[in-house]
Amino acid sequence: MKQKIFASLSFLLAAFLFGHFLTVGMGMFNEATARAEFCGLCHGSITSSEAYKTSNHRMNQLGISAECGDCHIRDGLYAGTWDHVSSGLRSLFLGIAKGHLTDPELQNELGETMAQNTRDWLVSVDASPCMHCHNDPMSGRPSVTWEHEKAQRQGISCIGCHYNLVHDAQPVRESFKKANAIKDDH
Repeated sequence: MKQKIFASLSFLLAAFLFGHFLTVGMGMFNEATARAEFCGLCHGSITSSEAYKTSNHRMNQLGISAECGDCHIRDGLYAGTWDHVSSGLRSLFLGIAKGHLTDPELQNELGETMAQNTRDWLVSVDASPCMHCHNDPMSGRPSVTWEHEKAQRQGISCIGCHYNLVHDAQPVRESFKKANAIKDDH
């Protein structure tokens, strides 16, 4: 009987420790892989572009510098880890298959596709990464607040209007513009 209790408690302790270290490990993984230095290993032409370096998201008057993960990874340990693993593996496999991991010309060629995919993803997650920093989009000038309120009523995500802010400007699909256009709702 004592052996069963000891075995059960040992199992519970081992499961707790495993879960704890897995959670801590996932947090450390997310933190380490969310920085421009890491992302630049494969997306070097993007993280070294002048548009990225001089954007308000990278350098601003407040001294706040957003890292890649602040915009491209959702909050939350499990959602963030999923975003890292799923998009990271997809980029890695495509990079190996197409040979664009270190080829800036090919990365620039694929820039439009990557931008479209990112915009679609941000719409699908209701621009939740934007809320890392922009947690009160209704504050500001009355005209801005009015537009944000109208967009919110119509279910239009931040990225519907706010795109091409950080990386080199990429064309926007007409279908995306049409689906995310704020309509007059008087």
